[in-house]
Amino acid sequence: MKIHDTIGRRVGYGLIGLAAALLFTLTGGPPATGWPWAPAVSMARAMPTSAVQQHLDEGRDKFLRGRLAEAVEALESGLNAAQSQNDELGTTMVLSNLARVYGQMGQWAKANATIADSLQLIEQPLHTDASWQQVKAQTLNIEGRLQLAQGDSEAALATWQQTEAAYKLAGDRAGEIRSQLRQARALQALGFYRRAVTEILQPLGNELATEPPSAIKARSFRNLAEALTVAESLEEARTVALEGLTVAEALDLPEEVAAAQLTLGNIEYAQAREYDNQNNQKDLPGAIEAARQWYSQVTATAGDSHNALRAQLNQLALLIDFEQFDAAAQLWAPVYAQMSTLAPDREGIYIRINLAASLERLATQSVAGGPTWRRVIALLETAAQQALDSQDSRAEAYILGYLGAAYKSQGNQAKDIAQLKTAATLTEQALFTAEAVNAVDISYLWYEQFGDLQVELGQLEGDQGHKQAAIKAYRGAVDTLKSLRSDLVTINPEVQFSFQKSIEPLHRKLVKLLLEDEATPSQANLRDARAVLESLQLEELNNYLRAACINSQEVSVDQISGDQRIAVIYPIVLSDRLGVIANLPTAASSANKAATKDEGTLKYYASALEPDELETYTKRMLRQLIFVDYDVLNTAEHLYNLLFPQQLRDDLAGSLPDTLVMIPDGVLRSIPIAALFDGESYLVEKYSLAITPGLQLLNPRPLQQTDLTALTFGLSEAVAEWSPLPNVEDEIQAIGQQLPVEPYLNEQFTYEQFEQVLTTSSVPIVHLATHGQFSSNLEDTFIQAWDRRISVNDLSRWLRGDRTEPVELLVLSACETATGDQRAALGLAGMAIRAGARSTVASLWQVDDAATSIFMTKFYEEIASKQVSKADALKSAQTYLIEEFRGDFDHPYYWAPFVLIGNWL
Repeated sequence: MKIHDTIGRRVGYGLIGLAAALLFTLTGGPPATGWPWAPAVSMARAMPTSAVQQHLDEGRDKFLRGRLAEAVEALESGLNAAQSQNDELGTTMVLSNLARVYGQMGQWAKANATIADSLQLIEQPLHTDASWQQVKAQTLNIEGRLQLAQGDSEAALATWQQTEAAYKLAGDRAGEIRSQLRQARALQALGFYRRAVTEILQPLGNELATEPPSAIKARSFRNLAEALTVAESLEEARTVALEGLTVAEALDLPEEVAAAQLTLGNIEYAQAREYDNQNNQKDLPGAIEAARQWYSQVTATAGDSHNALRAQLNQLALLIDFEQFDAAAQLWAPVYAQMSTLAPDREGIYIRINLAASLERLATQSVAGGPTWRRVIALLETAAQQALDSQDSRAEAYILGYLGAAYKSQGNQAKDIAQLKTAATLTEQALFTAEAVNAVDISYLWYEQFGDLQVELGQLEGDQGHKQAAIKAYRGAVDTLKSLRSDLVTINPEVQFSFQKSIEPLHRKLVKLLLEDEATPSQANLRDARAVLESLQLEELNNYLRAACINSQEVSVDQISGDQRIAVIYPIVLSDRLGVIANLPTAASSANKAATKDEGTLKYYASALEPDELETYTKRMLRQLIFVDYDVLNTAEHLYNLLFPQQLRDDLAGSLPDTLVMIPDGVLRSIPIAALFDGESYLVEKYSLAITPGLQLLNPRPLQQTDLTALTFGLSEAVAEWSPLPNVEDEIQAIGQQLPVEPYLNEQFTYEQFEQVLTTSSVPIVHLATHGQFSSNLEDTFIQAWDRRISVNDLSRWLRGDRTEPVELLVLSACETATGDQRAALGLAGMAIRAGARSTVASLWQVDDAATSIFMTKFYEEIASKQVSKADALKSAQTYLIEEFRGDFDHPYYWAPFVLIGNWL
């Protein structure tokens, strides 16, 4: 009988599954799911009795070998011995370590009860000496890990703050440092990445820099670098890791040198992933090569140690990740040969899982010297038996899923239904195993894999029942990701989720099934499809911002109309078509402005897409806009026909909206919707337009209800690498003729002055006439002050300040998207969201200075009238340039980059 037949009754794939399997090998330590055994307290302090210590040592040995059930037996014997001898210290230590093992086994109720019993003993008044403080710190550390593993990041943060204090009282500096790093991890899990860096990681780095060289300092620098890598502060991580390497080399600590080199390789690996996500092909090869060189140094330094094996495993994953399959084919066999030397412990199990995940990907490629499926399955079956023996359910969940992946790949290559059904059975068993121990960080992988298998089986068997099973599975994966949103950092310390390669395709597969093969999808499916894309938008922005998005006082876009007739247009980019879900106002005469949308009815439209068609035309349109090419009209008309098929045009003509609210998807976020052309006129000449990053807005209100005053900041002179903006002075003066303003120009617009003014003002309009850039990299999204750059997070903190109400209107009049950055629109949306303004007006590129001055004068003239909405004011300013400046500023280059994001009222 195959081993998976046995473990299946008991109870990721692709990039994310591979990353999950790399958890421990990438950090130079045990699996992230493990619980490091607490060392015994010093002989100079109180100790458990020798009998109890013997059981603790035996339990530790069993635990480290992955034999969890035997570790429980040894510790339970130790508990009996400690209680019979009235050994309170021994009892406390055994209980805390039992909780650790129960946590590894996924037995959360037992783990929580046991750690509570241990803490209750510690809190007795007599237990105050250094020995008890050390045990208290170790026990609190375990409690924090249990809390984080169960998703209670706030509790884990509070517990690790107590842990730090206990280690300090015990005089354990290394323990203090570890506790601070864990607090940073909890903050990251809560979404506060920058707080983790600025409040904990950077100060810790400064403290360590002043300490004398020691093994603790070297190890702490490395751990700090790994934490900074998780926070995507890669430059800082690199600097800190190099400092740790220098200390380790000076003290001649070979293993720590190898571990530091491994960390540096992982940082370059993460850098390569970042370049790849940004489509930065210029710098990508250098990062890949740098990672390979560091991994090669580890192999040379560490010899036959596990660090050397980790480096080889990571290098193999790197090569496969970036499709260097020939090089990977030469590396896998020497790594595979080392598997027979591994002990049957937890580290050995996860090494086998890691290698199998890489080999499964390599086996799908037609490359000479690649692994056979038999080797991949044999590797997993060995690991499966070891996981079965140790009762490590988390490991079983991984192994069953990867076995399913191997059979899935074989079945796809051979079009073998039997193998695909075996893969589905194994994947379902993996799901059951993961869910039995609440391992949601594993289960989402196998939900998606099970959905893929149902799609493939449905295609081969022609059975529509598979479609519903696939929808259910994909929905399970998406829902699981929602629950994991704040805990993504705990899953993969090497690199955060790749949206383009993993999370985004998952959401789109579900949407495609919801809208597939139906001329008129049901209202339920349309709403589900829209909600799934909404979830994707939020996941992407959370990942970009490295912080929790605003979610207070939100209302649905569908429920907002004001005095306008609103049509909400939600494009959905799929692999073979562009779908559009629309919520249109009810049919009425143009005089009946009170008519609103029928909120219960959504309509669906679709246009067929050729491969890469949408990306090709959006890139072409942006290029033609920047170079003031009038051939842009043909490109803009092609995109208009895709986004507004004839039936949608007819329905818009019948429903008579005056404002279109667009929620652009994918590459559509990078183009100015206002410049779409129907053959006779631009879209902005027909409708007022607004863009929202999603279906939810900060509770909106019309600007007309506000006492209109403005803060204006501008740079007319050249600063840093930026050229002068001579018309900025005229622009600010023109705004002052329409509204009361507080102007700050050039030397008055310093970083400190900007902070002071924003944090103390409640003025509803903030206008920034200065250089800035939107990028897919948060660190490269900024606005320029006279003396330095202002980051998204600075702007967010200052604009929010002590305000009781958000800024009503934020205007960024001279910013631009990063050249060649396909996902730079994330920076624009991220800037708007983090600013906390109800509405943001910004430019997609740095437009002509004179045209901007005219545009802004007209825009504020309309705003000051209090007779129109913000969307109407934007339309008036854009059409003013089109109609009144023909031959000068009528090309979309001059007026189209200005977009309104958020509340359009």
